[in-house]
Amino acid sequence: MNVLVVGMHLDDCECIAGTTHLLANLGANITFVQMKPYLHFKGPNPEAERQSLKSAEILGAKKIIFDYSDTKFYRTNEKTVRMTEEVICDIKPDIVFMMHPK
Repeated sequence: MNVLVVGMHLDDCECIAGTTHLLANLGANITFVQMKPYLHFKGPNPEAERQSLKSAEILGAKKIIFDYSDTKFYRTNEKTVRMTEEVICDIKPDIVFMMHPK
């Protein structure tokens, strides 16, 4: 079973840690996708990214962080749609969890 968890912010995917950890222990392939870059008020945060990737690893998940180095705009632009389509085609998820209402 392939599970895709989509989050907008740094810790959105980890908010369902219990569920994803349980599914990983049952043999599911878990992938976290973080849609929003770390360009919060102070710019990129390599330490936060390292911690986020380590958290996913502990939970038995792979984490993909979308790169928006060429733009700060991430909502429903062509690049976001293309990157999302590529992830979905690669993973072929059986279950998708999202933390964002839209």
